[in-house]
Amino acid sequence: MWSIDSHDWNSKNSDFIFKKSTQNLKKGSIILFHDSLKLELLKKIVNEIYSRGYEIISLKDALKT
Repeated sequence: MWSIDSHDWNSKNSDFIFKKSTQNLKKGSIILFHDSLKLELLKKIVNEIYSRGYEIISLKDALKT
């Protein structure tokens, strides 16, 4: 189950989606995205995740731990 809803399904506002995706980020977070998310925004979110010292792993790997 995801723990952060990016609201990319509800808004086209990149700043809003970025904030929803990163404001409550913590170790173990699972962010819900849909395939309509723009690639440039996804890159920005990924960079923010890495800048906070987190890593990105697959859901499959996360469920193994």
